[in-house]
Amino acid sequence: MLSASTLQFLFQLAKGISRQFGPNCEVVVHDLDSNDPNSSIVAIENGHVTGRKVGDGPSHVVLEALRSGRENLTDHLSYLTRTKDGKILKSSTIYVRDDDGEAIRIHDRKLDALEDIIEAANGKPLLVAYWYQSDCDRIEKRLHELHIPFSRMDSSESIRRWNSGELPVALIHPASAGHGLNLQSGGSTIVWFGLNWSLELYEQANARLWRQGQEAQTVVIHHIITKDTIDERIMSALRRKDKTQSALIDAVKANLEV
Repeated sequence: MLSASTLQFLFQLAKGISRQFGPNCEVVVHDLDSNDPNSSIVAIENGHVTGRKVGDGPSHVVLEALRSGRENLTDHLSYLTRTKDGKILKSSTIYVRDDDGEAIRIHDRKLDALEDIIEAANGKPLLVAYWYQSDCDRIEKRLHELHIPFSRMDSSESIRRWNSGELPVALIHPASAGHGLNLQSGGSTIVWFGLNWSLELYEQANARLWRQGQEAQTVVIHHIITKDTIDERIMSALRRKDKTQSALIDAVKANLEV
């Protein structure tokens, strides 16, 4: 993880390079462990060159490198690429690495927030929803470091352990939390570490706890949202979709009553 001072240095370096080489030199800082790989840009200078901005995604060169595995990331210098409007650019991609030669992520603050929620729960079981495999891997690593028992909800045995109260933390992917999955016996709190754009998957995952047989009077839903990132855009979109859906249901009810 990059320190705040190192991150600030990268921002200043991007600004300095862009000033040195002029308005046609675009300099971009990416967070490769962003909650959404299509929203990895955390700083950009002269974004008018490609039309990108903070919150947008990386070039195809970086995306292809990420798909091949983080251990295979290599710097690329002075290669040619083309923008959407046909401009040919000479580009270089350099990864910031630690002492072991591994590409460094920008921060672990979402993991820190999750750790705070787990501590505040004081032993109360938590269902943690993730979207990207990289997020799940990072959560598992942190839980191992904290010596907190957990399991992925990917088998009948893990579901049994959750519902019997054996798991303080369970990790679940929204796509596997659909209709018919009963998790209400294991707990009443869900933490969204990573959101996705689907209102249906979001509501279905929450409904695994808020359903008949839930002994708690309320189900608590936490959202770990990073400011000024894709997290905020997804959360806003989900709220708009829910509002539109509710209005549609109310309209249908009104028509049926007429």
